[in-house]
Amino acid sequence: MIQKAQDDYGRLLSILSELENSLSLWQEAKALSDSLDEFYQRPEWLQWHDDADKFTIQTNGNFSVLSEDAIFNVLERYADLKRALKQM
Repeated sequence: MIQKAQDDYGRLLSILSELENSLSLWQEAKALSDSLDEFYQRPEWLQWHDDADKFTIQTNGNFSVLSEDAIFNVLERYADLKRALKQM
């Protein structure tokens, strides 16, 4: 029992270091999600979506930000992760 507590303590210390490092990733994710949401809410987005074939966009294997659901889905995925954290 004492060894398990010691092992749990060591593991928690390790995890806390990783969580502290992940804070910067969460801050970056927030900034990126805010930027994408602002882009998606622009009045011009629907026209850009309709004219998507006129744009050359380097997608690096991802869906285009002008596709129907790409931004919506990634923002929902981010929101789901935030909700999961809040429920902990």
